[in-house]
Amino acid sequence: MDTIISIEPLVRPPEDLVAEGMWRIVAGNSCPECWDELPEDQKEWWRRCAMHAVREWLGGLKPPL
Repeated sequence: MDTIISIEPLVRPPEDLVAEGMWRIVAGNSCPECWDELPEDQKEWWRRCAMHAVREWLGGLKPPL
């Protein structure tokens, strides 16, 4: 991976971190923008997608036997 991701203190809400991670996976190295340059409405869309994905994932988990 060519991109260096800095580890910043957890001052951002978790849904923002997950949303950025999802966006980075989809955008890959071909996207010229960085997360901070995205318009706020696009960031919010990614946050909603991230929250939906996490809820679906957690909803599918079964407690250990």
